[in-house]
Amino acid sequence: MWCISAFTPDNGPLRVIPGSHRVAQDPVDTLPLGCEMGPHPAEVKILAPAGSVILFNGADLWHSGTFNYSQAPRLAVTAALLRGRASVDDSPARL
Repeated sequence: MWCISAFTPDNGPLRVIPGSHRVAQDPVDTLPLGCEMGPHPAEVKILAPAGSVILFNGADLWHSGTFNYSQAPRLAVTAALLRGRASVDDSPARL
């Protein structure tokens, strides 16, 4: 995740649950009904200056954004590296 704007305590920073990548359950199955978006006792909010890059395995690590209490948007670019499943077309691009 590339932080276009700073991630601060007030503008909805990324939160992660350390060690959750080792849990076989879905996060929704481990929380009481209706608490899926609420605070988690083990959550860590990732604070970072604008321009920072946060690397994590989003497929396994429980993560989410948090509520933005500020007046400005919190901007980020999220990219994923996935194992290819489609064949590669080596032909030149056609315009």
